[in-house]
Amino acid sequence: MNTANKITSIRLILAPILLFVYVLAHHSDILVPTIYTASALCILFLIIELSDIFDGIIARKKMMVSALGKVLDPFADALAHSTYFIILFDRGIIPVWIFTLLIYRDLLQGFIRVRAAYSGIALQARASGKIKTVVQSVCVGLLFFERLMDAFHVRGLFILDGNGAVLYTVAVHWLYVLAPYIILAVSVISIADYIQANPFVLKEE
Repeated sequence: MNTANKITSIRLILAPILLFVYVLAHHSDILVPTIYTASALCILFLIIELSDIFDGIIARKKMMVSALGKVLDPFADALAHSTYFIILFDRGIIPVWIFTLLIYRDLLQGFIRVRAAYSGIALQARASGKIKTVVQSVCVGLLFFERLMDAFHVRGLFILDGNGAVLYTVAVHWLYVLAPYIILAVSVISIADYIQANPFVLKEE
């Protein structure tokens, strides 16, 4: 396994750990939600996302693009993002119907990749898939860090009273309202693009 794929594997390891820490903090008596658990979740999130950035950079710069990497990278992305969605669903941020569609979308993409492999075709990464990953990561990151700020009571450090506090409250409200729909929209657009670019997956041989 080359260096780029080893970095990709970090996501495969840390995503379950992220979920494990969350479950311990919110669904057990072992840990309680504190600034420490909130910080741990955000740090794990950052490491996961940084690994997604650097594995691609290293693979291209060091000519380490491999057949394993083409499969491992999207799988690691799907595992990490599914973990985020489970947490956001559990916190009541993502409604059940959006959560279900997101999971179905990833299953459909998995089917497309298996179908392509069966036909001896290696699917290339699509720009829509990369945009989806970036947009979803930004939305999830904002939601995670807003919770961290709330745990740390950071708001009082840079927002005093009056219009500033009102604007921040409104911004956070719309973040929670719009983020799930933005995440869903880019997911639907990207899977539609995959199907349109690979119509063979719907044909019988």
